[in-house]
Amino acid sequence: MSTASPQGSGGSRRSTGPSVAALPPSNPLVPAPPGSDLEQAIALLQARVEEEFRISERLDSKARQLFALAAAVFAAAQAAAVASLDGSANTSGTGRLIVLVSAVSGALMLLLVGQRLANFEEPMEEKNLDPDEVRDWIEENEGEEPVLLAILGGLSRLAKDRSRNNKARKDRYGPLQSAARWSLIISVVELFLAIGVRL
Repeated sequence: MSTASPQGSGGSRRSTGPSVAALPPSNPLVPAPPGSDLEQAIALLQARVEEEFRISERLDSKARQLFALAAAVFAAAQAAAVASLDGSANTSGTGRLIVLVSAVSGALMLLLVGQRLANFEEPMEEKNLDPDEVRDWIEENEGEEPVLLAILGGLSRLAKDRSRNNKARKDRYGPLQSAARWSLIISVVELFLAIGVRL
């Protein structure tokens, strides 16, 4: 027995599949909405800006950790040096002089590390998107595309600025790392000398 398909009064058959309007914009049957390419470009630039920001945060964190490590080892060496020189009758004049010279050298090197950290953290020119400027773009332009183009240009400049600044940070990080390494070496030597003169 055959059954007829149910039809409405106009004789049209109800479709059970997805409508053309429900297909995603990437479907070749549906033209991409205006501005979709610009929105994708803006999203990519936003991701690039955020990645450059994370890179700068990691570099800043590594630089501060280097200084903190150098300062901690220097403090331990100084404590050992003071303990070895304080009221120790067995410490010879030469031993005292060696410890004092190493202590002064460690202090000067730590000062150099601090100076290079300050140079590393020196502010760099970077123009962020001004919310008031974005509002002006919206008020001065009719339609979505001119506003998206303006935002795209602003994000592009910001991404370039942050990329350039991160390259400069990496260049500054090298001298800071070298100074911190020498500071650690001098402080460790001072620590062993301070322990050695007491034996």
